Amino acid sequence: MRFILAILSLFLCLSSCKNDKTPEKIDYDNIDPIDAARPNGVVLPSQELSAEDKIKLAMAKGRTASPISVDSLVAKINNSSEKLFVYHFWKMDKPDCLKMNKRLSKLSHEISTKKLYIELINLDDTTRLNQLNTYIREENITLNTVQVDTKAENFSLIEKTFKLRWNGEVPALFLINHSNGTNLHYQKAFEYDELYAIIQSLTI
Repeated sequence: MRFILAILSLFLCLSSCKNDKTPEKIDYDNIDPIDAARPNGVVLPSQELSAEDKIKLAMAKGRTASPISVDSLVAKINNSSEKLFVYHFWKMDKPDCLKMNKRLSKLSHEISTKKLYIELINLDDTTRLNQLNTYIREENITLNTVQVDTKAENFSLIEKTFKLRWNGEVPALFLINHSNGTNLHYQKAFEYDELYAIIQSLTI
């Protein structure tokens, strides 16, 4: 009887060891852009992602904010194009700004980029660039994001370029289309449906 129990114990031990495989190590530095590293650190295979998530995550991988000078931003605003250009001026410590970023990101997937260009223009102190980049990656912000120095001597050129009075408060949304004279300015946070209706009406 003892012999039989010993044999059974050995068999169970061998079976357990056989199934106890070492988990495959994930090479996080070489994950395909489609393989998503979620905020909680869980990596999901691409077949588990929706088509929309694949696009968003591929775009968000490694995305960071770029510092931009006032002169370069003004030149971009003056760009003559048939697209509607939407510029969102925002700060990280303003909840309404963060809500608008998410809504604009969602909207960018709903309206053709042939008719629309959206850019997020951050106004936080330039020393917070690392925090800004962390926010962009954690929130999967896919829109182009730049940071302009509000302390620059020529910062007032931005207001003059828009030809609208702006007190610097955020969120501030500027909508421009030089081809048809559109030049609108809003200083409020819109619900998604409101935002979609406004921008869709200007891109028909």
